[in-house]
Amino acid sequence: MSDALETSRLYVTEPAGKSAFGGALRSIYAPVRTIWSPDAVFQEQSVCAHPTAIGVSVLVLVVMSALLASPVLRAVMEADPSAPFDSDLIDRLLWINAVVLTPLGTGVYLLVIAALLWTFALLGGYEIRFKHSMVIAYAAGVTLVLERLFIVLVLALHQARGTVDPNQVVYTGLEFLTSLVNVDAPLLVSVLARTGIFQMWFVVLLVVGLTLMERMRRGPAVMTAMLAYGVPLALGVGFDLLRIN
Repeated sequence: MSDALETSRLYVTEPAGKSAFGGALRSIYAPVRTIWSPDAVFQEQSVCAHPTAIGVSVLVLVVMSALLASPVLRAVMEADPSAPFDSDLIDRLLWINAVVLTPLGTGVYLLVIAALLWTFALLGGYEIRFKHSMVIAYAAGVTLVLERLFIVLVLALHQARGTVDPNQVVYTGLEFLTSLVNVDAPLLVSVLARTGIFQMWFVVLLVVGLTLMERMRRGPAVMTAMLAYGVPLALGVGFDLLRIN
């Protein structure tokens, strides 16, 4: 009788353990799957959230994209005659940027976004779980990787054609519109620079995550996501204006 009970316990607990382990494994590549199937990712995470796995995964992608960008950035830095860097120093700076500064900055930024999502949702009367807000922010963070890859692609194409310009500007926002209409407004330029397709995609993923993981209505979810993104945007714009002045 005891053997039968022990066998039954194994059949009950083993699938649950395998399911949890499988969920953690699927969470490792959840940021990539968010690109084409965000609904499926957020629905899976609403059942069993794995913020640590998703966070580590997106930071690994950030490091990989930064390392991929290093040769392109190296060529740009070497093309700048005013840059007081030798070759060895450039290599060290790029390595520190790719392995330390970029993932650290990205991790802090996404954690702040998660905290803002949780805070504004709470102020709006929704008691969401903080680990869910972390999952939403980390999964949406894949757009930051795609933005960096887009910049690398544009610079690499210019370099392939023999054009290495240290002053080359790659637009990922809408700030180029001000140059088309000859508008010199630092505030508008700074805001538009942070309002492009990748930034909009980031906010949309935040909205999708809130609606699917926390069952928020569309309107409150949009407002929460925009406020969460708007706070660091306002800080960045303020920093730009202080730097100009």
